[in-house]
Amino acid sequence: MESRKVQRVGLSSIAISLPSDWAKKADIKPGDLLFVMPQSDGSLKLVPSALAEKQPKIEEVIINSNLCDEPGMLERIITGNYILARDVIRIVAPLRLHNSHLNEIRGILPKLMGLGIIEETPNQVILQCSIDPTKFPVHRAILRLHIISTLMQKEAIKAFVDRDFELAREVIDRENEADTIYYLILRLLSFIEEEKKTGKKGAVPLYVLDYRVIAQYLERSADWAEMIARNVLDIEEYIDEIDKSIINEYNKLNEFAYNVCNKAMMSISKNDIKLANSAIGEYKKIAESEEERLLKEILEHVPNKYVSCRLRFILYAIRRIAELGVEIAQIAINRVLGKSSKICEIY
Repeated sequence: MESRKVQRVGLSSIAISLPSDWAKKADIKPGDLLFVMPQSDGSLKLVPSALAEKQPKIEEVIINSNLCDEPGMLERIITGNYILARDVIRIVAPLRLHNSHLNEIRGILPKLMGLGIIEETPNQVILQCSIDPTKFPVHRAILRLHIISTLMQKEAIKAFVDRDFELAREVIDRENEADTIYYLILRLLSFIEEEKKTGKKGAVPLYVLDYRVIAQYLERSADWAEMIARNVLDIEEYIDEIDKSIINEYNKLNEFAYNVCNKAMMSISKNDIKLANSAIGEYKKIAESEEERLLKEILEHVPNKYVSCRLRFILYAIRRIAELGVEIAQIAINRVLGKSSKICEIY
């Protein structure tokens, strides 16, 4: 370690000289540009311009917690900045952070993969994300979200069929995992879009918008599965009033909805327009008639209005999951049509 004496230069500036050995190794010449970077411990870091250009850009955002004066506001702002691929999120207050704000910070962190507290003082909390988006394939994250949402869907109805209410509670708990993967996907896509804007190499997949919409549909499917599980728990004490034949019909309809969604996702991965068309065709052929038939059975054989209402909601939720599968299948068709192929040549 070498020491340097601070000297005055002119009327308002002070300066120190650079160690000659270090300047030679760094290839620094008179007139070159150096970046001076303040560190959190009060020290300064000197970075030659050539080296600074090679370093990845770290984007930081500062949130004024005093302006987040409504419940949930700070939590949503942190989530939004995470999705926008900000690396460092600094939450500050003039005096002290309120307990409510600290609770919101700690409450949202489990849902934001890779984001953690690296520094905390009475008047600020610094969050940093450790995920390297270049090493995290977005298509694998989407596949993971698909697996979670379909598992939730199947287990929510299985809990109904088997009268396994503990399983229904597990489905509800798993929804947090779906949210975590969904937010991660949005962060990865934001990074991809920024890379494309700046024209950097390593450009990512085409159809970024498609991935964003598909992820949204899968996350909604997980939400509907969670609501099915909650309604199953609501009728726990009335389960003996429901005819087993009706419960079995729910299982069949849910299996159909699962097949529609699964075919749709397969058509995305395989760019298979026939598979996508098959998923849409199955929905149109079966969904409306089967749903109507089961609805009539509920109205005729379930006199308890509370139970009937819950059963109709579960029926609607299954229908919505199947419809989201149809939307994904339509995206698969549009992706295939975006390029010339045997089935549709572009001139």
